[in-house]
Amino acid sequence: MATRPGRDRSRRRRHDITVNMRPDDDIAARLAAIVQSSDDAIIGKTVDGIVTSWNPAAERIFGYTAAEMVGESIMRIIPEERRAEEAEVLSRIQRGEVIDHLETIRVAKGGRAINISLTVWPVKDAAGRVIGASKTVRDVTQRKRTEAAFHQSETQAHAILEAASEAILIVNRSGPIVSVNRKTEEMFGYPREALLGQPLEMLLPERLRSRHVGHRATYFKDPHVRPMGQGLDLVACRRDGTEFPVEISLSYVETENGLQASPSSPTSRSVRSWSGRRGRQSDCPRSAASRRELRTRSTTR
Repeated sequence: MATRPGRDRSRRRRHDITVNMRPDDDIAARLAAIVQSSDDAIIGKTVDGIVTSWNPAAERIFGYTAAEMVGESIMRIIPEERRAEEAEVLSRIQRGEVIDHLETIRVAKGGRAINISLTVWPVKDAAGRVIGASKTVRDVTQRKRTEAAFHQSETQAHAILEAASEAILIVNRSGPIVSVNRKTEEMFGYPREALLGQPLEMLLPERLRSRHVGHRATYFKDPHVRPMGQGLDLVACRRDGTEFPVEISLSYVETENGLQASPSSPTSRSVRSWSGRRGRQSDCPRSAASRRELRTRSTTR
């Protein structure tokens, strides 16, 4: 039977086209599935800001259906005070730039303001001309609320720390002071700036400093809330060199990496001066209390 080369070539061409098109179809289907199932809003728009696509996450975040938004201006979800910002975004997109993780505010249906993180990519045609933009939008409203609550908590904790009637210091495992309160400045005579970053041992009489380094390391191996040097006469040293008796409580603070795992994990020291109750005898560097302390005191035992 005679073959017809023309028909065979035609069949091969059709076969080749089918084979070549299947991967593209698969990619398009997968991309469509990703867009539809994404937790982030994915929005397409023209260079003039007209919405061309609006996925289910966009419907959920902004409250508008795709039918309500496609063909409408993106300005519908942008508050009046942010219109200039959007104009700048569109201008940058037309220049082929990418806007990465811009945190801003948009308006959902009903007028509710939402905090978002926005990334915008230019969409180009086969000739490389920018014909639109694709943006992903993540609702970060809850994160912003959490950050605000945390900031408020930190502010309140700082106020309580500053109002405390006792000197409170925080030091890390290697000894530098990372935080002090107002009472610490008052008790030891140092401004805050002169204490931060300095070794804790600067607040001890010089004869006791080297010994204290070992005691501090021992405490960090088994940190727990307890009084320091129970039953002993403890002394500290002011900026002017005078010594005074103190009562010290030790505690620890867990950081995000955990006390045992992080070398910068802090420990808190609450220091109360006994000078007012025991008189001024301890201002003498060689007082009886100092001599007893020199013989028997362990600073963190």
